[in-house]
Amino acid sequence: MTRCTLLLILLLLVSFSAFSQGSSIGSATSLSANGSASGTLNNQSTTHYWQVTTSANGYLRIEVNSGSLIDADVTLYDTDGTSTILYDGRSGTYSEVYGFLKPGTYYIKVYRWSGTGDTYTITSSFSSPSRAPDAELNDSYSTAISANLNGTSTGHLGFSGSSSRDEVDFWKITTTQDGWLRVQVRSDSLDLRQTGDATLDFDVYLYDINGTMTVSSDGGTGTFSQVDGYLRPGTYFVKVYLWHGRAGSYEIKSDLLLCPSVANDPEQNDSYSSASTLTFGIASTGHIGYRTNGLTDTQDYWRLVAPSSDSIYVHVTSDSTLDVDVTAYGSDGATFVSSDGRSGVYSRIGIKPTSGATYYIRAYKWQGTAGSYSIIAVASSVAVGIAEESAQGVLPTRITLDQNYPNPFNPTTTIRYTLPKEGRVRLAVYSILGQEIAVLHDGVQSAASYSPVWDGKDKQGIDVPSGIYLIRLQAGEQQFVRKAVLVR
Repeated sequence: MTRCTLLLILLLLVSFSAFSQGSSIGSATSLSANGSASGTLNNQSTTHYWQVTTSANGYLRIEVNSGSLIDADVTLYDTDGTSTILYDGRSGTYSEVYGFLKPGTYYIKVYRWSGTGDTYTITSSFSSPSRAPDAELNDSYSTAISANLNGTSTGHLGFSGSSSRDEVDFWKITTTQDGWLRVQVRSDSLDLRQTGDATLDFDVYLYDINGTMTVSSDGGTGTFSQVDGYLRPGTYFVKVYLWHGRAGSYEIKSDLLLCPSVANDPEQNDSYSSASTLTFGIASTGHIGYRTNGLTDTQDYWRLVAPSSDSIYVHVTSDSTLDVDVTAYGSDGATFVSSDGRSGVYSRIGIKPTSGATYYIRAYKWQGTAGSYSIIAVASSVAVGIAEESAQGVLPTRITLDQNYPNPFNPTTTIRYTLPKEGRVRLAVYSILGQEIAVLHDGVQSAASYSPVWDGKDKQGIDVPSGIYLIRLQAGEQQFVRKAVLVR
């Protein structure tokens, strides 16, 4: 074999190796997530394959710029090397593909659509959200991950890979006391293309402890959503899901607010057969209106044994989120004795008892959302420490802020509060984000009851939109907050 023959064989081997490199998925050439390379497409090499490995959720963009003698098209494949994520077959020297991807190795095919032969440059760029991802897989309530109560957690949605797309996250939040649980979600978009249809919109559901029954939902448009509920202790579930847009990150923040300051009644005392004991002359306390496992605690029963045949008066005073009414029954738990359905935070019934007989007292939520109450049975029709305002104009004995009425309302609502002594008072309305909307009073007031009306307008006299607003009363060192719902 001559030297010329050996040189020709060597040249053919080298050429064949160059042509075969990157000509299939199995021989794809590595390209860094933020890098560039070049190649030549001609009759001997019409297709090149590249591979890019990402280590986090993010936005991967691939650009191909070719010489003027060819039209090079490009396809982005999933981690299996066969499922197409995006294809660009536009005419000209420029092509682009992109994807919002999970961590993995993805494949790119660059091929000559037309022309004789020319070089091209392939450039990849990768960016990831600033917020940390959630711990996958958390796509159902059974695999939900814990969110920080009275704190924040973060997550990602919309990223795809391995022929699936992460569009739902479940979180679980555990509460240890009755209270108003508020969950807020704020999202941002990772769509660097800034196209009009790419607006990111995450919606939210709050589920009961069974993980399926809805407590609250927010399907409003935009990057902010809120769900809330007056809940008893337990583990509740939150679903965050991608409603519109491509991909991005979010912050989930939960707060347990408006927790009663008084002790709870011994649950379950929702019927006379499970009534709690009410001792004559000693005040007891309870909570009403809090929900769990699909049920709302709307009534409590108390068992009272008459110490003598003297008249008994049962006084019930609730906090200002509630109107609690009261009814007395006989020893069978069904025979009606007396009741009081007056409006406001105070109710009283009188009983002419038989000494040693058992009576059942039912305290039930007539109006309002949730809160606490005190109950006491005494021999007097006037209970010490209870703010009863009679027709004779007895001054209130404590500061109260009633739940606004009506609620929900449109367009006006009345806000009733009481002051036991003269002092500086500020009554204002805030948005759920803490922005001051309107000031209804700011100054000194005398001891009395007041009932200002909010007309649903802001400081400039402009109608505010439908939504949840917070009414805050600041009287001296004490502060009270009530939630008002405006429905236009």
